[in-house]
Amino acid sequence: MGEHDGGIGLCGPVRAPRWRVWGMLATALALVGIALVGVAVVGAAVFGGGVDPPRLAGVAYVAAVTGPLWVTDARERRLPNPLVMPGYAFAAVGLGWQWLARGSPPWQALACCAATLVAFVVVAATGGLGMGDAKLAGLLALVLGGFGGGLSVVLAFGVAFVGAGAAAFCTMRHPDARRGDDVPLGPFLLTGFWFAGIWLAGF
Repeated sequence: MGEHDGGIGLCGPVRAPRWRVWGMLATALALVGIALVGVAVVGAAVFGGGVDPPRLAGVAYVAAVTGPLWVTDARERRLPNPLVMPGYAFAAVGLGWQWLARGSPPWQALACCAATLVAFVVVAATGGLGMGDAKLAGLLALVLGGFGGGLSVVLAFGVAFVGAGAAAFCTMRHPDARRGDDVPLGPFLLTGFWFAGIWLAGF
């Protein structure tokens, strides 16, 4: 399966418009989200509760690729496999550490990932989304599921689709909108991920 991300199309064949403003805004929001989650993690480790660093392997990887994925999807409508797929290995490290620490398999995270992949692949098969979206969504669900379970995953994707829907509506209403203009979903999936991370951190 390819890495191309079809985005949320308005109608007709996909033709990517220029998204410079959206890319800059999305990147700014991602950096804010990363900073807030980082503050929350450090605070938890210092003031009580603690967070074992290995558990954050998946979060750290998503933080590292958020900017590149955001820019690539906004400009080229694709989420490259070399950026997305290694994240599953990093997430596995965090979940493996959690398994050893708690003595029980991380079934909740695995269930979140499996359910997300099935749902997104089915939609992608109908042409509604790209396979890049499905792979990224599965990774984000795997990472979030290890911390906040299903509720955090639903929150993340809820924010993502509301944001993408609003952007699609604004694009459709723009005087220069053309048939085939589409909205890249990847940046909104990442926004939802960090929004849920902030929520989990107690903000």
